[in-house]
Amino acid sequence: MASLDFFAGPVDARAILAYAMEDLGCLVYEAFSPYDSGARQLPDLAAVEGASPRGLVADALETAVMLSLWAPSTGGGPVIERIALKLKGLSFRETVVGWGVMRLNFGVLDRQARTLTSSGFGHNSVKRALKWEDTSGERLGPVSAWDWDELERISRKLRYHIRQRLGVTKLGSAPILGEAQRLQQQGYDLRQL
Repeated sequence: MASLDFFAGPVDARAILAYAMEDLGCLVYEAFSPYDSGARQLPDLAAVEGASPRGLVADALETAVMLSLWAPSTGGGPVIERIALKLKGLSFRETVVGWGVMRLNFGVLDRQARTLTSSGFGHNSVKRALKWEDTSGERLGPVSAWDWDELERISRKLRYHIRQRLGVTKLGSAPILGEAQRLQQQGYDLRQL
């Protein structure tokens, strides 16, 4: 399973998404829909920012912005699953998943507590997908429908972009991107989850 933890402010998050959408050809979906609504594809950066009330890096009153990315060149395709809820007044929400769907979660910026939590990127490996195909293949389709070499190529490019082009320093092994570093210099505590 490929993964990368990093620290990103709102400007950094926009740069990551612009690269994923414009240069890598990724389509972006809400990882989890709002309650009692269907999952949405977010066709451009404005739609992605508009999907969260406070933009790409949520504040302390919200959960992190969680996105599912799919590159059509990888084959396969995203699957929308409905999650039944047992909450008063709420009946469902939807999630966007798939063997080769990439997950991009941005951290939470708490301006009162002056903290920024880590963001993360990750996706399945073919080995992990094959391990679970017997139990999840009926709902996710065949693992062989995905071009795993292409998925790795796109993932490597995105991780390189985050680490080498946008990263300016590190906290442990986690790259700190430009705006996140400026927040740290202003006294914000960067917290790894």
